Amino acid sequence: MNATAKTGTTQSAFGTAGPEVLESAAALGRDALEKTMRLTAEAAVRACRRATAAGAAQLEAAQALRAKMGDGGSENLSAVSASSEAAIAGIETYLEKAIDCTRAAADAGIETAGRAMSARTLDEWITVQIDSATRMMNLGLAQSAELACIVTDTSTRCADPLRARVEDTLRAS
Repeated sequence: MNATAKTGTTQSAFGTAGPEVLESAAALGRDALEKTMRLTAEAAVRACRRATAAGAAQLEAAQALRAKMGDGGSENLSAVSASSEAAIAGIETYLEKAIDCTRAAADAGIETAGRAMSARTLDEWITVQIDSATRMMNLGLAQSAELACIVTDTSTRCADPLRARVEDTLRAS
């Protein structure tokens, strides 16, 4: 017999305080997710700026050295410069994707909190949690694969100019 049949009133599976408790828990969860998302995004932006600044400084130093060296060795420096540019672009792409991943995880968490608040029975609430765990696992796996592809692509783009220069040098010998 359900709570409505016994008392004539509608209650959740969590009792009379259930909706308030769930709403408070969801609000706390939302606040925590939003703060985490904001802090992670800010940290990623700071890291991206530092990496970009360091890469730009390295590139400028290499270009200044190249100008001093004239033609002798300029091909080597060109290869290093191209490799550095690829590394900077790869880091920026990786960090942008990491920020997107953080946002997606936070959005999924907020959606789960909303769905959990609307659960009318303990079974519905458990189903929401199981669905959420499955979605988060699948999301994490997909995002990890995307980030791994970015790293692989960046590594290849960094190595290609250096490899080509070594091959040219070996052919000329």
